[in-house]
Formats: sequence, C-alpha cells, structure tokens
Amino acid sequence: MTPGYKPTEVGIIPEEWDAKSLGELGTVVRGASPRPAGDPRYFNGDFIPWLTVAALTNIPEHQITVNETVDFLTEEGSKHSRNLGVGTLILANSGATLGVAKLLGVTCCANDGIAAVINQRLGDKLFVCFYINTRTKALREVIAAGNGQPNLNTRLIRQIVIPFPPEPEQRAISAALADVNALLSGLDELITKKHALKQAAMQQLLTGQTRLPGFSNDWNVETIGDKIDLLTGFPFPSSKYVESGVRLLRGSNVKRGKTDWAEGLVQYWPTISADIAAYELEVGDLIIAMDGSLVGRSYARLSQSDLPALLLQRVARIRVRIFHPS
Repeated sequence: MTPGYKPTEVGIIPEEWDAKSLGELGTVVRGASPRPAGDPRYFNGDFIPWLTVAALTNIPEHQITVNETVDFLTEEGSKHSRNLGVGTLILANSGATLGVAKLLGVTCCANDGIAAVINQRLGDKLFVCFYINTRTKALREVIAAGNGQPNLNTRLIRQIVIPFPPEPEQRAISAALADVNALLSGLDELITKKHALKQAAMQQLLTGQTRLPGFSNDWNVETIGDKIDLLTGFPFPSSKYVESGVRLLRGSNVKRGKTDWAEGLVQYWPTISADIAAYELEVGDLIIAMDGSLVGRSYARLSQSDLPALLLQRVARIRVRIFHPS
C-alpha cells in the first residue's frame, strides 16, 4: 500500500482522513405526502413550494441547488408534509432520480420520494452532496431495496459511508468542484443561446420570411392532417402490466429530444395482439408527451433501440405520410 494511505469502507484514503456514515452527520428523515393525493385542501396552492422526485428529473446533473419547484401546497397541505429549510441536503430515495443528491435553495415541503439530512452537525454539505452523486449507480444497483420499484429507506441512507477529510479540505474540494459545475452551466447557457438562434432561423426559413438562394416560387398552403398520421395512445389497464414483455411508451419515457427507459420508468405489456397492433410504434415515429410540466417540450424521434414498444395514453405519435428525401 502507498505510504500515507489506509484501507477503509470507502476504499483507500489518506491516513488523516476518516470515514463516516450519513447517520453520524445528522438526522436522516423522509418526506411526507398529504393524503389523499390531489385533494384541493392540500394541493395546487400558493403557500409553500412542493418538491417531488419528478421535479428533480428536470434539474441538470451539474446543478446542485434546487432553486424552484413547479407545484405548491396550501397551508393546510404543509401541515401534512415534511418542511425543509434552505441548505438542507436531500436525496431522492425512489424513481428515476434515485440516489441523486441536491441542496435546497428554497424552503419547501418534500414528498415521500425525498429523504433529507436535517440538523446536520458535521461535514461540508456541498462536499457530502458531491460524493453521494459519485455513488448513484451503486445506490441504485446494490444498496436500493425492494422488488419492482427500488427504494432507499432511512435505515439504508443512514448507513451510507463517505470519506471524511478535515472540514477545511472538504470546503476546498467543494469549491474546486463547484467551479467545474459553473463552467458546465456556462456551456449550457451558450448552447441555449445557440438553440435560440437556430429557432429564429427555422422560423424565418419555414415561414418563407427568408428565402434560400435560387428559390422564388410561391408557396402553397395545405392542411397538416393531409401530410401526417396522428395517433394518441391507448389506455392500457395497469392491472394487466407484466414483469417483462413489450415496453409501454409513457409520458415519463419522453424527455427533451430523447427517450428515457431507465428501470424505474419502464412498464410492460404481454404481447402485441391484433386488437392493439395499431398502437405499435415504428422507427422514425415522432412522439410527444401530452401532459406534465414540460408538455409540448417533451418529444423524441424513435430509433430501433426503442422498439418494440406500444403507445400509451397521453402520448401522441406523429408519422409522416409523405416524405421527400434530400
């Protein structure tokens, strides 16, 4: 072994470092969801932000701080949930973002898919957050308990062990990694600006406001329904879902420009029978999620790796009837 290093539960670390469990750093608790779900006494209010696992899927990996939520609870709803303050370390304990850690930039209520370390008395929160996010794959594949839908209970979370250098060194490491995240965020902003320029160019070209050299003929106006085959999904009953088979393409599988078949998001149908064959998807189909916070912005074009798959309700499929190759 290299002099000055020692073996621990988290691997080989410097001798002056320690290893501690999350349970030693503070109190691990789980969020809480008012019941029944959707009750207007609790939900769709304006009293306090409402943080769910689904909301975390829209936050970039390099954005550590949760600054806003889409939904809010009523004051009565907040009394039936878990209230968390700014700076709290949170960890998704179920769903597609299981094992992802963030820090709260807002006071909010969290649902039961979120765990948190409150009353943290040891450790730099940003350092702890960065380390947990290096262990997300292991948390999902090794530590997460349960069948079908994996989850992390508070006992398992308390037992997560992290390397623990002296806190001044923790803060220095956090600052260095935060600088990298700031660079990635800047690149994201640049990409967004370039995307806006592309959208403007598309608007000009696709409406004829700008013409390409060599083209001056008049355009025709036609109905889009004559050019595409539009189909909305079938309400496949969840009682007949199976453990494996043909994947059902749901709104949660559709992201901005791509599909997401993460384990916690996949549901299966036994087979493609004649009565549902119309809902079988094909290579090149354009799919659009029809509900959720990103409705109209969640879309994807299917490739061979997405198939076979069936179209579930609240997702639309567009198939071009006439195609002019370049």
